[in-house]
Amino acid sequence: MHVDWRCGRGGRRWRGPALGVLPGLLLGLLLSPIFEPLTGAGEAHGQVGADRDAYVRLMSIHFDLPAGEAERLLEGRLAADELPVVLFLARESGIAAPAVVAMRRAGTSWSALGQRAGVGGDRFHVEIPDAAVDARVVRIHERFSGTPRSGWASLDFTDDEVITLVHLQVLTHQFHVPVERVLRARADVSSWIEVPARLAGGR
Repeated sequence: MHVDWRCGRGGRRWRGPALGVLPGLLLGLLLSPIFEPLTGAGEAHGQVGADRDAYVRLMSIHFDLPAGEAERLLEGRLAADELPVVLFLARESGIAAPAVVAMRRAGTSWSALGQRAGVGGDRFHVEIPDAAVDARVVRIHERFSGTPRSGWASLDFTDDEVITLVHLQVLTHQFHVPVERVLRARADVSSWIEVPARLAGGR
């Protein structure tokens, strides 16, 4: 699969390989084009914007969605780190992504929304080694390990847990790294938005 890339804001476009196809190009293709020289107070703000742009691009690639469509979904007062959950549920259920956003905005929890759409807890499953369990995933690990596989479909999770599970699925696949590597990267930053940059940079 190939995608269109832009070098900086307003820069030239070119067509190149998707990140999941050539993981060795992650740092160069995902990050370098959007880092531009900044000084003073604009540097921190620019880094946040760069991380967000790279994050949205990565999720668009993973779910085979034009970046412009992803941005339109975020215009619906959706937190950026909920974007992959919307796209995951849309893919798994066949429900249009804007309809998923509308249900979320109506106050439905992610777990309840999944159950309503026919996407049970089993579809969120990620194998988490005992040694990798931290405070973020301890309850997830306990629920899966303490429930027979036949009962996983009825498991419900908090919104934060659903967000964590979907990110673990996406990031382990896109970066070809183990769950514990993703969890370490998440522990080092303040949000999931920053994690792709850390993984791409080998941090």
